[in-house]
Amino acid sequence: MGVQIVENWSLISGLVAYYQEQSELRGFAKVEIMVEKVEPVEGYTDLLSKRIDTNLEVHIPQELVREYALQPRAFIQCRVRLATIGRVFVHREHLFVLPPGER
Repeated sequence: MGVQIVENWSLISGLVAYYQEQSELRGFAKVEIMVEKVEPVEGYTDLLSKRIDTNLEVHIPQELVREYALQPRAFIQCRVRLATIGRVFVHREHLFVLPPGER
């Protein structure tokens, strides 16, 4: 029997350090974000507030990575949740990306 994670969401902001077009999860890219800011989302537990000034690996659907032309040094703000120990996923409808140098 595994550990169950509570329903949680956090809003993170930071720079994309790198990304892999495919992760070990089919249909997802793996994106490492240098986290500058974490904000709680009203009504949900925030499990990522201690990740400020760290690199956080986030799984983003591949079609969103292509749609936003995600690249290193882009500024990203997204709602994320910790789904299992070590796996963080972005909310499809809460993703904002600025190209490198446009902040």
